[in-house]
Amino acid sequence: LDEFEQRKQGDSLGVAIPHQDVLIVADLTGKTGAQLLARLTYDFASKGQVPISVLPFFWENGELTPFLAV
Repeated sequence: LDEFEQRKQGDSLGVAIPHQDVLIVADLTGKTGAQLLARLTYDFASKGQVPISVLPFFWENGELTPFLAV
């Protein structure tokens, strides 16, 4: 994730693990990017056989921080 952080062009790096077959790493720009990641994460989690988390995370300073997009 640190490597993705160095390459990002947007405001922040988003990470999500909605179910057992999906890992999402997203280069987010603004509030719209965060909202889209949250929507995508929820959609994938609701359709997977083994959901893991409907919450997306920001990758900041080497830590994952969960967020809710409103």
